Amino acid sequence: MITGWLSTFLLTVAVELAVASPLLGIIEPSWRMRVRLVLLANLLSHPLVYFGVMAFTSPGAYLAAALVLELLASAGEALFYARAFGRRPLLPAVFISFFANAASLIASILVARWG
Repeated sequence: MITGWLSTFLLTVAVELAVASPLLGIIEPSWRMRVRLVLLANLLSHPLVYFGVMAFTSPGAYLAAALVLELLASAGEALFYARAFGRRPLLPAVFISFFANAASLIASILVARWG
């Protein structure tokens, strides 16, 4: 299960770095800071989502849990980004987080389906 987690984590990080890091440039000029924040946000949220979803065995419950946990992770990451940037507005952080999480969820679904 850890190998599954690690491969899913690496896919998620790759997608979210590609999506969130450039978009976070709206808020933060330092690309190094953006990369660090995306990595840290995913280190905090991904295990909760992955292992939370793995607790469900029926396909319907699995999908519902994945969607709910992804929404919660997106909200948590948005708050993390907004808080990390201090005085910056929350709306860009929310957009960036939800967009990046949607992209990583879609990538995970595609890899699971065709990989």
